[in-house]
Amino acid sequence: MQFLNPSRPYFWETAPFFRLLVPVIIAILLFDKGLLPSVSLFTLTSVVIGSALVGILMLIGANNRKYFPILQFSWIQLIFFFLSWLCCAYSSPVSHSNWYGNSLNQAQSFLVRVAESPQQKTKTWKLPVEVLMAFDGSKVVSVSGSAFLFVYKNDSSFPIQKGDEIMIPNKWKPITNSGNPFAFDYRAFCEKNGIYHQAFLSAADISLVHQSVHTPSLIDRVHTYSMQTLEHFVTDKSTLGLMQAMLLGDEVNFDTELRQSYVDTGIIHVVAISGSHVILFFQIIATLLFFLRGRKYEAIKYLIAIPFVCLYVAVAGAPTSAIRAAIMFCLVGIGLIFRQDKQPLNLLFATAFFMLLYEPMWLFSVGFQLSFLAVLSLILFYKNLSRLVVAPNVYLQKLWEAASASLAAEILIAPLVIYYFHTFPLTFLIANILAYLCMGLVLIGSMLIIFLSYFSSIAGLMAIILTFLVKVFNSTIVFLQSLNPKAFSNLFLSFPSLLCVYGFVIGMSLFWLQNRRKGLTIAISATAILLMLMTVNRWNSIHQPQFVVYNINRNSYAEFLSNGYYFPLLNSSSIKPEIDFATKENHIATGNWKSGKSILGNVFRFQGKKILILDRAIQFDTASFAQFDIVVIAFPVKRFEGETLQKIFRFNQLVVTGSQKRNIMEQWKANCQTLQIPAHFTLLDGAFVFK
Repeated sequence: MQFLNPSRPYFWETAPFFRLLVPVIIAILLFDKGLLPSVSLFTLTSVVIGSALVGILMLIGANNRKYFPILQFSWIQLIFFFLSWLCCAYSSPVSHSNWYGNSLNQAQSFLVRVAESPQQKTKTWKLPVEVLMAFDGSKVVSVSGSAFLFVYKNDSSFPIQKGDEIMIPNKWKPITNSGNPFAFDYRAFCEKNGIYHQAFLSAADISLVHQSVHTPSLIDRVHTYSMQTLEHFVTDKSTLGLMQAMLLGDEVNFDTELRQSYVDTGIIHVVAISGSHVILFFQIIATLLFFLRGRKYEAIKYLIAIPFVCLYVAVAGAPTSAIRAAIMFCLVGIGLIFRQDKQPLNLLFATAFFMLLYEPMWLFSVGFQLSFLAVLSLILFYKNLSRLVVAPNVYLQKLWEAASASLAAEILIAPLVIYYFHTFPLTFLIANILAYLCMGLVLIGSMLIIFLSYFSSIAGLMAIILTFLVKVFNSTIVFLQSLNPKAFSNLFLSFPSLLCVYGFVIGMSLFWLQNRRKGLTIAISATAILLMLMTVNRWNSIHQPQFVVYNINRNSYAEFLSNGYYFPLLNSSSIKPEIDFATKENHIATGNWKSGKSILGNVFRFQGKKILILDRAIQFDTASFAQFDIVVIAFPVKRFEGETLQKIFRFNQLVVTGSQKRNIMEQWKANCQTLQIPAHFTLLDGAFVFK
């Protein structure tokens, strides 16, 4: 690669899949932003086939003409652009003529199938469903698409199971965001997964049409057996949760606080099925095939291992990181079988190419991005880092190799981790070395417990040993977590800032690996722009204090934010604003993540405005008249009283918090619009922010 050695060709010459991947990614980005015209699948398919035929003719003839190589290259790029566009359209349910969303205005009811086991929530059961048919009187239309169904609880039992077909009324509503500042874009996340609507129903609204007799597949049976076997022998909950997550990709018993400790120390990747799991699994298979010695039998080992690796990934739930690792493993194996050269960078780009054609929206998956950047970082930087130190013995050399791998992976994934999770673990190097040493033992031990489950005494002894090991490991990780400064858990990078950080990384890489001064210029320029962006963000934090009433379902919470601190004014349920998903993102993004003292009372002044917070019902006949700029209702209301409130308090803005019933808020909003009362309902309109 010329990136690493100027005497070699450009990396896209030795990694040709990069040239195919670029138009694929461009098409996905344009499709996601709605910048591509809406055309039928038939038209797109015809364009792809037609352009491919023209491309074949161009490759066959006229190769001796001067400009044909450039034209051929451009045409190939165009073919894969159209192919990616077709894959995007095909994967999007909106592009299909029989999508159920096209029947929402006519249909009275829908037949749906429960796609997954119902998930129990606080007040509802959540059912991911596939929509099968739409009913409009006597007219029945076959439809397709996925949605979420929420059924209010009436008792502890719930008769609906995976595979059941049920009839429901047409009460679909578009999925919306919370509207809190800098909050996670849940609607976009669902849409990228092909889900656009949800419905909230009572149990009486549902009619069971067909009850499924669910027969678990081989993969489900293996997963269930493995989970139950570990539960039988491992009695410690934290150890069990780690083993199930690390081996089977199932985090159902993984402790939430312990998971956060793994995130804060930078080792959460150990519970994500990825390349290290696949490599270890292959090494176990290769060990069992010890009698096949020599390089000439290496291809046979891969040929035997490939189906087992694919089965393992399926049993582990097939997350994107595991799929990436499995595809790369299969490509390496196929290359060995057919005696083709192994080029790691080309294998990585080929894996991304095939995955994105299969599911284009994986491009926006955090797991996909982190997985590929980690491998890319290892390919680019690991060898150079590992050569910096020559250890005096083999054990220290192995330790340095593990440290080099951790450092190399961190170069490209650290900015993305800060961007998404707002944290940078200073102790990541120590934690990753410990995780490297512990991970193999836990994985192998977990497998042995499952395989030796018929020998209960041996399996039980191994469970005891692993429990002790995991407890020591977890205690060490929690200690390392405590060493990380709080400021490093509240970092913020905007998207432009993220690009600047990667500009710095690219520039320094060119300067270090290729000794090009141009790289230093790029790094300095990127740093200057980054500092400017951070300065502007800090200035806004200091000079733009905020009064925010958040949208928190069934709760009321409001606060002032100023000069690096947040000051709670109202907290109906004693939420923890430093960790609550509704507030934390705004605290970090604005730089106001330090906790200030709660401000007591009901009347406040902010930026020259007078604010009244009503946390309980008032008696209108005895209430004294006063004038406020903003009135916040933070108690459950029943009948419409907006007109009376305006007469008493003569407000310029009414804010009603989320501790309300949705149907009552919809009635209030309609009445306020009719009477021209300026009102904001956090449950319907998102958070109220005043600067």
